[in-house]
Amino acid sequence: MEWAKEIESGLKNIVEHGGYLVAFISRASVKSTVVRQELEFVAARYPGQILPVLLDDVGTALFDSKLFALHQIRLFQADGRVDENRVDDLIIQIYYMVDKGSGSQQAA
Repeated sequence: MEWAKEIESGLKNIVEHGGYLVAFISRASVKSTVVRQELEFVAARYPGQILPVLLDDVGTALFDSKLFALHQIRLFQADGRVDENRVDDLIIQIYYMVDKGSGSQQAA
């Protein structure tokens, strides 16, 4: 699986240079060993640069606890539909991550 190594290398390069990973996690993605390894790789090494976004109720046992210890956004309601208010929360959280990482916030 040479492509898996290329993806891991690309993720590493992005986060090492100050980038962020917004990981959209679905029932289908949690079945993928490669996806799980990629998420756990970034979460273990760069926990402040990953935001898990849950598209479905996937449970937390499927991923390393480091990933789910992070702040996460749940975009789904109990009935499985997307909660549009949570989409606003996602936008705000992404902005916060980038702003915090840019060093633009000054200590009081």
